[in-house]
Amino acid sequence: MQVNYELTTEDFVEFQQIVSRQNKVTINTGRVIGVVFVLLILADFIYCVATGLIQFNGKSILLYLFGRFLLQFLFLIAAAKFLTWSSQKLIDKATDLTGKNGVFCEHKIILDEDELIEITDINTSRYSWKGIGEITENEKFIVIPINLSASYTIPKRYFSSPQHIKEFVDTANEYKQNAELRFNSSHFAKFEIES
Repeated sequence: MQVNYELTTEDFVEFQQIVSRQNKVTINTGRVIGVVFVLLILADFIYCVATGLIQFNGKSILLYLFGRFLLQFLFLIAAAKFLTWSSQKLIDKATDLTGKNGVFCEHKIILDEDELIEITDINTSRYSWKGIGEITENEKFIVIPINLSASYTIPKRYFSSPQHIKEFVDTANEYKQNAELRFNSSHFAKFEIES
């Protein structure tokens, strides 16, 4: 079984956004930032009331708080858009400097019973299933991690159907599980025999 796909810098940014929404550290950081924003608004509110910059009545207080929260919300949206744009530009610049690379290009992933094979214009990589981590998927990507190394991020749009996605993931998981149950000679030994 195999899949051909092209990973773009836009895919990379989108994948990072999906992962960050699921990451506990990122979620907790977002909560802390939210609490800090609320505390800053309350501190500003107390300062404005104490110095007489706003009158102490229900309408002015609600209007003030609504305005502050709206400004903070718009600021957060603008900051998020700016961070996405700037990270996209940095990735584009890095790929322009390196020229052709084995990441943002066409890939062919082949699932073989003994190994996972990746082929690009730049390189060919082979990994024993014992060196593959837990294969996961989210709403837009399938992720095949290489233990203590990198991972293959495959956009789901390159699969012909949801059934094709399921078959691909099930096959990879089956090969991975079978590799745990049987003896596999090392790649060194296999290379020596083939040479």
